[in-house]
Amino acid sequence: MNLIRLTLIAALLLGCANDESEDPAKVIDTAREVETSSETSTAEKKVVEATIPGIDVSHFQHNVNWPAVKNAGIKFVFIKASGGVTWDDKNFTANWRGANSVGIKRGAYLFFYPDDPALAEVDNFISKVALEPGDLPPVIDIETKAKSAEDKADLALKLKRALTKLEQHYDLKPIIYSSHVFWNNNIAQNPSGISFGEYPLWIAEYGVDRPNMAIGWPRDGWTFWQHTANGKVDGIDGAVDLDLFNGSIDDLEKLSVQAPGK
Repeated sequence: MNLIRLTLIAALLLGCANDESEDPAKVIDTAREVETSSETSTAEKKVVEATIPGIDVSHFQHNVNWPAVKNAGIKFVFIKASGGVTWDDKNFTANWRGANSVGIKRGAYLFFYPDDPALAEVDNFISKVALEPGDLPPVIDIETKAKSAEDKADLALKLKRALTKLEQHYDLKPIIYSSHVFWNNNIAQNPSGISFGEYPLWIAEYGVDRPNMAIGWPRDGWTFWQHTANGKVDGIDGAVDLDLFNGSIDDLEKLSVQAPGK
């Protein structure tokens, strides 16, 4: 009787030890996989069917063979142009011209440095990026925290100033790029009470069938979705980010810079 009792206690202790040692991230991912695999409504299938494939690139992709990328079926590309007040991507001009030369719809993004003066960052971007009819709206990529406590509290206000200046210059609503985790933890609940839901959202999340949304946008309110950082595309050596547009080709055209008179 005592032996049986000891055996049962040992089994229970072993079970508890296994539960505590399991990686919480793996538990979350498993639960998410179960959740997303069960979400197969007709509406959600239409969202997947309506997406247009694209990529985003920077100097990390080195020299891109744009005709090969075009032949691979890529319809649009976001190209890194600048970061902070002075930095610029050394491959921006080549990528900007290369994508345009083969008819791939292009857009440019600014990597936002929270500790730099926001308006000066926008000035740096504007000095490098001249949009033409057919180009996508400018993007602010915000995914890093401010170092100082003062800037952390002021981050949403700085972002809003940058977005406003971009919109005034290009006469086009800018796009926000971020992950739902970063956004919800650092921007959504801001002391200034600023809302950003009016801006198109480019959400980044990998390993899911459907991206989790940032606070301020509806459940399927993403405009673009960066769904992996390890994509393979003809014309690019190594990995590249893969993106989807949540809409049709006509919707993508409507989002873009319009020719005069349209």
